[in-house]
Amino acid sequence: MASWDLAVVLGGIGLGLAIDTWRRSTVSSSVRPSTSAAAKTTQNSDVAVSDASGSNTSGSDASALGYWAAIELAQFKGSFLARTSHELRSPLNGLISSLQMIQADLCDSPEEEREYIGMAHDAALKFVGLLDEVIGVSKVQWGSRPLKPEAIDLDLLLQEIAYLTHLQAQNRNLKVHFPDLEEDISIYGDRQCLQQALTILVDIPLTLMQEGKICVDCQVVGQQVQITFQDDRSQADWDSAIAALNLPAPEFAALQPPAETPSVTAQPSLPEFSPTLRLLIAKELLMANQANLEIVQASDRPQLRCLIPLASIERSRQ
Repeated sequence: MASWDLAVVLGGIGLGLAIDTWRRSTVSSSVRPSTSAAAKTTQNSDVAVSDASGSNTSGSDASALGYWAAIELAQFKGSFLARTSHELRSPLNGLISSLQMIQADLCDSPEEEREYIGMAHDAALKFVGLLDEVIGVSKVQWGSRPLKPEAIDLDLLLQEIAYLTHLQAQNRNLKVHFPDLEEDISIYGDRQCLQQALTILVDIPLTLMQEGKICVDCQVVGQQVQITFQDDRSQADWDSAIAALNLPAPEFAALQPPAETPSVTAQPSLPEFSPTLRLLIAKELLMANQANLEIVQASDRPQLRCLIPLASIERSRQ
């Protein structure tokens, strides 16, 4: 366990260095090609937002961001089983109950016995399917690799996020609605960064809400894709989120523990991240991909709005 945590930390630090390197090259060489004057204006405004928000951090801040992003992901995976316990127990209980009916010879006829055998079979298949999903979540991880900005199919990315969050929603009887995109939309950025950031934005209200639903919507706005997140969290939770996003960029380096030589036998405990800190991590991961995150006031309640660069034809061919 300790060696795995050490690998996560080292991988996160390496990712942070890659984020810093890519940010610098993006701003200095304008690697985001544009096909019109409007696109150039959008690019310049993106860089301005990045500068104003303090996303062009030092190498130590970028390394710390990678560190905390890796820890956040480890915490997400660590709490996954606890938060999906009901969904995992349900088919297992059904399997056990069906087998008990057969074992205790409580069936009135061979037909009823075959019916319970079929129910046990279906429950076993469902349980195996859930185990496959748990294994899939356990394989989601940061690697010590440079950022790989690329054209990403938005519909596939949203399916991945739904895959990572639907069990938590079912476990708490919450509804999560993802859009059925009628057109092919591709965004530009690092897949793992964007996947973790958007998963955080869906998962935060799942931890805060006792009832209600979460609605995700997407539309193309100029050279960007606008993704909005609406949910039924309390006004107090919205106020905390608004206050967090209005603060200057967090100094993640200040949160990082002093550098020490890790002990092979130590069993470090992962810090409990507040929804506010997770929101700030999501914002920084988005800004590392020249995207932006803000809270806007809708007709009845606030909503999160994320703007991600649209992948142009030139980007897709790179």
